[in-house]
Amino acid sequence: MTRTTRVPEVMARILELLTAKTDSTTQQVLDGPTVSGEYKDTVILIGYRPDAKEDVVVTRTQKGLGANDQEFFTVGFLINAVDATGSVSGARQKAADALAVLEGILTTDDPTLGIGDGILTRLSDHSWRAIPTPKGIEQTVSGLIVGEAVL
Repeated sequence: MTRTTRVPEVMARILELLTAKTDSTTQQVLDGPTVSGEYKDTVILIGYRPDAKEDVVVTRTQKGLGANDQEFFTVGFLINAVDATGSVSGARQKAADALAVLEGILTTDDPTLGIGDGILTRLSDHSWRAIPTPKGIEQTVSGLIVGEAVL
């Protein structure tokens, strides 16, 4: 059976696995940005990359004029970690801890995300930025999850 895309399935699974591995009292996992802006000290947004023109990009391969048989995708993510004491190193460490959880889900635990054969994911390029705000120091990590899937 050929599918149109597996990206929504992959994103839903990443969100599910991240939610299970984070502390909901101090961390949030969100499916893209929210309108409210009421965030906890550490937030992981999947399918959102504010410093890029696209949040999710998919390219496909096919054989001849037949149906698409494989897709390659990038899914943007943003981690935002706040240290209310104003410690840059504290905010950086919170962001690094959240990034380690995300990378563990994509590589160490199971690069197929438990969805099965035909899907591989990994963490790709990301950039870091510390910003002083009224809440304290905010450390952002913006980057890409890359993957491929058989349709």
